[in-house]
Order: sequence, then C-alpha cells, then structure tokens
Amino acid sequence: MNMTAATEQALIAVPRLMTAEQVADLLGMDVEWVWKMSRRGQIPTVTLGRFRRYRREAILRWLEEIESRPSP
Repeated sequence: MNMTAATEQALIAVPRLMTAEQVADLLGMDVEWVWKMSRRGQIPTVTLGRFRRYRREAILRWLEEIESRPSP
C-alpha cells in the first residue's frame, strides 16, 4: 500500500489496539458497519472478554489483501 508521509504519521498516532470507532474513522465508514463486519467475521478482531478490539497492523494487512484481489 502506498501511503503519503502525512498518512504514515497519522497512523503512528493510532494505538495498536483500536476501538470500533477508531477503525470506522480510519476507514471512513460508520461504526455500525465496523460492528456488522466484526459480527460476520469479515474484519480481523481481537476479543477481550465481551469487548472487541482491532489491531492496527491486522486492519492495514486486511486492506492490502482487499486491494490486491482482482475486481469481479
């Protein structure tokens, strides 16, 4: 994934474990979408008791995988 220096700097400020709200902001999506994708197992999550968190590295890797798939 090609990132600008500003994007890379912004990602440094993001904690390693993110909330659904932080992931939604990162992806430019609604938090409801993040929750739905989490329930479906379509976005990488870490379950801590009854809480879901998201590893920044896993989300970025997931995005790279999506980008590398051929379009239908």
